[in-house]
Amino acid sequence: CVLCHKENGEGGEVDIEGDKFKVPSFKNEKVAALDDKKYQRVIEEGDDKMPSFKKKLSPEEIAGLIKYIRKDFQGK
Repeated sequence: CVLCHKENGEGGEVDIEGDKFKVPSFKNEKVAALDDKKYQRVIEEGDDKMPSFKKKLSPEEIAGLIKYIRKDFQGK
């Protein structure tokens, strides 16, 4: 997660092997307004430039990651 979303959850412009793209901040109002099901889908299936983590993370790890994002970056 840190590679693209940074340690502070801010995201920003990322360059991975010459492929530049903008990663959204977890603190962005629109991103924070997404429901947990949307977060789960994006983590599992990927979205735009984000890869799928379905085979790398268990459902429990994904749920924990969503809780971490909500608490540490969104103050929920």
